[in-house]
Amino acid sequence: MLRRLYVHNFRCLENFELPISGQSSVLLIGKNGSGKTAVGLALEILQKVGRGTNQVKDLVKPKDLTRGRAEVPIRFEIEVELDAKVYECLPIASAFEQAAGGAFDILHNHFDFLPLTYARLAAAQLVTTIHGFSSERILPVFGVYNDVCHLVAISAADRHADLDYAATIHHGIDL
Repeated sequence: MLRRLYVHNFRCLENFELPISGQSSVLLIGKNGSGKTAVGLALEILQKVGRGTNQVKDLVKPKDLTRGRAEVPIRFEIEVELDAKVYECLPIASAFEQAAGGAFDILHNHFDFLPLTYARLAAAQLVTTIHGFSSERILPVFGVYNDVCHLVAISAADRHADLDYAATIHHGIDL
């Protein structure tokens, strides 16, 4: 959830802050030229960044600078509040969506058990490196997807007897 938006030197917005923490919705009312559309465009830019656009030329144009002031950088800030599971799920879902579209041949998972639940939805092979089990309660998920996931343990101690492993790859080097 968005808690605060700050924008500087973007269109008509200079040193603009919109604190919206705790609000379930926000309605912007103002005269023409007061920045309502600019706030929406700023949020669209931040959404594009969140979806992977990282080239400035794809995000803003010279006309977006307040009064053409190229010597002053455009500045966007957001404060967000995310549930931990949401924060965990979004990048996993994005990776599997891209894999379903053919972007990847292999996905390498270090996120514990959650990505295993997507394993049958993408053509890409899923390799999961196990750094120990966060809880014995997650083992049933590994069991259900044992046939479609390639498990790799980082040590013999991080293996479970009921699961099949492609390999054990030790971290570190002998000195």
